[in-house]
Amino acid sequence: MALDMLDELAQWGLRPPLLTADAGYGQVAEFRQGLTERGIGYIVATTSSTTAQPGDAQPVQVPYAGVGKHPAPRYPHPARSLIHLALAHGADATTLVRWRARLPTPDRDPDRPIGELSGHFFALRVRPAGRAIRRGPHRGDDGVLPECWLLVQWPPGQDEPSDYWLSDLPADTPLAELVRLAKSRWRIEHDYRELNTALGLDHFEGRSWTGWHRHVTLTAAAHLFLTHLRLTRPKAAGQT
Repeated sequence: MALDMLDELAQWGLRPPLLTADAGYGQVAEFRQGLTERGIGYIVATTSSTTAQPGDAQPVQVPYAGVGKHPAPRYPHPARSLIHLALAHGADATTLVRWRARLPTPDRDPDRPIGELSGHFFALRVRPAGRAIRRGPHRGDDGVLPECWLLVQWPPGQDEPSDYWLSDLPADTPLAELVRLAKSRWRIEHDYRELNTALGLDHFEGRSWTGWHRHVTLTAAAHLFLTHLRLTRPKAAGQT
């Protein structure tokens, strides 16, 4: 469904410069491969159980038994879960990264100090594994799995990481940029909350498609107006 929506968007001559998604999408290898096939870069959350080879792992040639087809090269060790790779790397390798200013929330927490959002992260080069990837079109004839970033957030004092992301951004992408883009998905959650609480997206109680369509369209138009106002006249937006 999500890839179909991107295809429909492409028919309008539009394409996202980068796609972010939660683990419900990010853990699906077919979804990530679909983005690669469409030339859409991504940084998506995933689960600790997603499997991968280390970035420097290389397949080796399997001896030929003399019967049938020559076997394809294989990795000498089974793929490991992302939590296994992260634990092997260690919490001491994390770096404190600040990715944006904390937004004021006077309606919910007026006493919370306004500062910066920060956390401890590290990034590794890995090669995601799994049946879908092994059979996918992006694996080379030499058996090499495609390489990408594994971004890990590991809060101090915790026994294991709290969050994982996979990204096909270039190998020279700075850690701070990976974190900023991974955390940019908060904007989606913020917009959805604003649509519901401030603009009434979840107030519709009708039963017809036409009524629902009009309600959603007007709500989206109101949100577009507020977003434009925030970008062009931030002081005026703060008074709405």
